[in-house]
Amino acid sequence: MKRKINILIIGSASRAQSLIRTIIQMPDVRIAAISDLQAERMQKAAKIITDAGLPAPKMHTDYKQLLDLKGLDAAIVATAWNSHIQISIDAMNAGLYVGTEVGCASSLLECYELIRTSERTNKPCMMLENCCYGKNEMLIGNMIKKGVFGDIVAASCGYMHDLRVLAKQPHPYRLMQNVCRYGDLYLTHGLGPVCQWLGINRGNRILSVVSMTSAALGFSSWIKENMPDDKKRQHLHFNNGDITETLIRCANGEIINITHTISLPVPYSRRNGLYGTKGAYSEDCRGICIDSGSYPNEQKWIPVEEFYNQYNDPVWEKFEKSGLQADHGGMDYHVLRDFFDAVKKQTQTPIDVYDTATWAAVSVLSEESVIHGSSPVFMPDFSNGKWMPENIDAANCRLL
Repeated sequence: MKRKINILIIGSASRAQSLIRTIIQMPDVRIAAISDLQAERMQKAAKIITDAGLPAPKMHTDYKQLLDLKGLDAAIVATAWNSHIQISIDAMNAGLYVGTEVGCASSLLECYELIRTSERTNKPCMMLENCCYGKNEMLIGNMIKKGVFGDIVAASCGYMHDLRVLAKQPHPYRLMQNVCRYGDLYLTHGLGPVCQWLGINRGNRILSVVSMTSAALGFSSWIKENMPDDKKRQHLHFNNGDITETLIRCANGEIINITHTISLPVPYSRRNGLYGTKGAYSEDCRGICIDSGSYPNEQKWIPVEEFYNQYNDPVWEKFEKSGLQADHGGMDYHVLRDFFDAVKKQTQTPIDVYDTATWAAVSVLSEESVIHGSSPVFMPDFSNGKWMPENIDAANCRLL
């Protein structure tokens, strides 16, 4: 196992800078190089490293000029999400492990290409979905494994975040996604943990996707009220609705409901929920309900904190005692640590390329469903059957 690894960070905007502040606390990881199209932004990211007393990274505005840098082990892709897959492909072709920030895909074709490149080069590609490492998300995952919720029949998740201020961004790539596209365009913060709860790609898989989107009024209304002098943006026509609802059908019979809204005045929520034969979980209620076993049933939400002592994941216990600092309450540290440990050991990443492609592909299928009048759209089996359980006694598949 390597004692220290060298990484390249591609993209150096605010998200990358947040990751850098976490990485510099890890003595076994060296940020050897940074690339960004904007030199000023790249210099700002590099200053975080040098201010911590660490060697200055090599820098270049063209990431391809750094992929062959001697001694590199991995690349982290933190650019605009419409470039994630192509950059990840280029990095794997250069022989690097890839950790890519979250985002949606633009086509199934690029998802296939991502997978085939990983298979051909034998280099993993891990979506750095930090919410898979949330304290409550991991708590619920642990409780599922222990059978606390019984047989799972459904889950819910989403991304509800007032991001109307995106309309003011000077480089509005994310705003333009909602101008030009339809469907759920930012879903992995909720979907990633739910897929892990339901064993997607590990004895279960997504079969089909159906999406419906509302009228698109939120961004336009906000722009008119807050940007009265910006005539160019006032005339934008938004294709994507203010609320998109998506339903997913799984091979083992579960359904997943996903809600997406970023253009309305709503409180932040990832809307995580789980429903089983013995209990349920609700993020918004901050509670867990365990079947009382009595009749008539008087079900109630018990504060989630009351389950920490018995079911908290050990990685969180260790982190909270360590004194380490990381954005998003520690989730960033855990997802990066898991990725770097896989790089050091040269093993498969815990979130693999099939997960990465599947989660990103749901956005493509969501868009296709909306365009075709909310018709069901079928998810390809990117793994070519690798998702199926090997032990028939452990299988619980109910393909419909």
